[in-house]
Amino acid sequence: MRWFCLPFLPLSFVLCLPHHPWPLPALQDVSIDSVNMRHTLTWRPLDAFCWTAALYTVQFQGEFERTILNDSWLDSPKCRRTPRTHCDLTPDLGSDSDYGVRVRAECGQQVTPWTGLNALFNRRESESPRWQGRALAGLTMP
Repeated sequence: MRWFCLPFLPLSFVLCLPHHPWPLPALQDVSIDSVNMRHTLTWRPLDAFCWTAALYTVQFQGEFERTILNDSWLDSPKCRRTPRTHCDLTPDLGSDSDYGVRVRAECGQQVTPWTGLNALFNRRESESPRWQGRALAGLTMP
């Protein structure tokens, strides 16, 4: 069993406990923003104390992985053990099939449970480009 120790300087003693005796909580607020065919998964940072930087891994599963590859999941190459709390899944979600997407955190030797979207995602649901008007000097519109 691994242990971690907390030194208490004023009293000059050390408190040692089993390494991470509590389970890590699942990640919260996992969502995907899809605008103009750019798909970005976001989530809140791990809500637990971590001795090291929390690292996140994102996986996806398309129709092919569900039906042909026996329900397997693929790591997103750009979002494997990353410290960021967002992931650009645009290159991974390249077909018009339904995708499952999930993320988990790693804190030292412990990992959180996988947390996924509430529903399958399909890039056909991407919002169209947002046009924002901007005033240009010397230009008038009829």
